[in-house]
Amino acid sequence: MKLSITVVALFLTSYTFSQELFWSTETEVASGYGNLRPRIALTSNNVPVVVWGGGTGTQPVYVSRLNGGAFSTPISVSPSGINPYTATWTGPDIAAKGDSVWVIYDAGLNGGFDVYCVVSNDAGMSFSDTVNISGYSGLNRFASIGGNINGDIAVSYMTHDANWTNPHYVVSNSADAGTTWQIPINASEALSGAEVCDCCPSEIVLNGPDQVLLFRDNNANLRDMWASFSSDGGGSFPIGGDVDNADWLVNVCPASGAHGAFINNNFYMVWMTGASGTSKAMITTVDKSNANSTTNWEMPGTQQGGQNYPRIAGEGNTIGVVYQEYISGSPGQECYFAYTFNGDSKLDSSALLNAQSLGSQSNPDLIFADGVFHFVYQNSYTGGVTYRTAIVGSVGVNEVNKTISILPNPAVNEIKLEGASNSKIHILNQLGEITLSKNVYNEKESIDCSQFATGTYFIQVIQNNQLVQSKKIVVMR
Repeated sequence: MKLSITVVALFLTSYTFSQELFWSTETEVASGYGNLRPRIALTSNNVPVVVWGGGTGTQPVYVSRLNGGAFSTPISVSPSGINPYTATWTGPDIAAKGDSVWVIYDAGLNGGFDVYCVVSNDAGMSFSDTVNISGYSGLNRFASIGGNINGDIAVSYMTHDANWTNPHYVVSNSADAGTTWQIPINASEALSGAEVCDCCPSEIVLNGPDQVLLFRDNNANLRDMWASFSSDGGGSFPIGGDVDNADWLVNVCPASGAHGAFINNNFYMVWMTGASGTSKAMITTVDKSNANSTTNWEMPGTQQGGQNYPRIAGEGNTIGVVYQEYISGSPGQECYFAYTFNGDSKLDSSALLNAQSLGSQSNPDLIFADGVFHFVYQNSYTGGVTYRTAIVGSVGVNEVNKTISILPNPAVNEIKLEGASNSKIHILNQLGEITLSKNVYNEKESIDCSQFATGTYFIQVIQNNQLVQSKKIVVMR
């Protein structure tokens, strides 16, 4: 085997970068199993696990995971007799930490509607029996799950009084990894003083002890986005408010919620509003101490309208948002990705996410880790769910004359590094899977590449928990 590698010069104390995205080809997660509203999470070594709804009515909830460059045969995680509620605007959700994976969905059973959870301890290969989170014979819908790096998980969902009246959002936490769930906390009603928008899904976001519930309110048909903040792990939500200054007054339910993420110590929220007469995806930052929001920025796009279902992810100064947009003259929607590498909430770079432009592509989701964006979206052309990655590549400038060399070029069985002491090295395949991870302690170190298959890879150098370089390499036999 021969390994062809461009020698990379890195500097160790001061960095400037030119960054770009390296896109993978599209990979089908599954075809023939439906494709409604896919969601993605990452397990150990950044292996993606995807959940989606097989269809409306009695169709099950499916899960598939990436394994060696291909996705596994989907497995149903909703038992017979439970009818999961899935549509283009609501459906199952997923969270993961290490090899633990949690999938939730809401479904009708015996005249009621409840929220259910299944758990995997083997990175999504198999799942536990179903647990009812919300209590039997309730009126509970539109669930979301969030997790943090400690493995804590929480679920938000809409609950009602009798006869589907007084819709409001509650949050329930699990202290035993999803086996049992705590009594839910009312996180919307006391703050807004009005009922929530009765078919707009919520979102729960966790970051250490901080939890944020995002929901659309309905105050006499004023349907702005609200945020409720907890700093005690979901025990209470004392701070909250209207974080959407669009003031969208509409007498029908928009059927569209919000999404959020903690990035670089800031909380970012994305959502859709039709206040200007056409639907636009927006982004704002929200102060968790007082729920005050900053200026709302519009997403870039071809039509600057007809946008919906935005989702956000990022780390450090890298921020990305996906959303769908109706394109005039096309068969339907296309998925777009707006991004920045400078930490500005005004995302002024964008790209078409789906390489396939035939048919309609919609309902995108994303997650970001170790310099890689992982995407999934609903693909009407194939009838399935499609997966793709974008790897952030960076070119550093040597400012202090101390370099990391990668030799030889080409290599046969090993890559020799010099000057990379106290670093972590990741080698990724094109789908973002970590094929090799190694801590480098010495000035001179070797990486075994004898088992690499022919193809394109990326070598990442990480120092002080920061990605300082990502470079494309090619393996040739």
